Amino acid sequence: MDICLLKLLHEYGISCVAPHYNGVHSSIVNTHQGSLNLVKTVSEAMNQICLYFGSDLEGRKKASRLQYKLRKNPPIIISDALYMVAFQLPSMLKNEYVWIFDLNYKIEENREKKNCKLIFDNGFEIEIPLSRESINTYRNRAIHLLYEVTSNVNYAERRIGFLGGWRQMQIQTPQNQIVHEQGIGYSISNT
Repeated sequence: MDICLLKLLHEYGISCVAPHYNGVHSSIVNTHQGSLNLVKTVSEAMNQICLYFGSDLEGRKKASRLQYKLRKNPPIIISDALYMVAFQLPSMLKNEYVWIFDLNYKIEENREKKNCKLIFDNGFEIEIPLSRESINTYRNRAIHLLYEVTSNVNYAERRIGFLGGWRQMQIQTPQNQIVHEQGIGYSISNT
């Protein structure tokens, strides 16, 4: 495991890993304090992060597909003990993906260009060629997977409440419970 990537993960909390080509570097890791360029590709960086927690990226995708029954671009659990989830979105570069760890970001939609800009708390911005609704669908799937894997309402509530930042967010779980905004956190109630 790359010491630099491990330090970012533990000390600063990764917000996203995105492709970024400038002749030397292949990806950029955004944290809550800033960004760092990496020589590794996004896939290599994600694989290394996943291996640190016991399985490679493909293994986590496969497990998520089985758990959540999604074929394409499933969210993955990075660490169930740390309640860490990530999901992939297409990037503006063909055949490349952006992995989102921090679910607390703002979305600015550009209907003319048919894309959105994700803006993280530290000011880092990244363009995604999807609509606001599509991005929110991926985010809701990640929340749902986190809820299913933790299987303990208190843990899921604490993680979802910690992430915060959503407005008018509501998802339904397989147990016919609805996760909805309540004050500064979120609660889970039976329907």
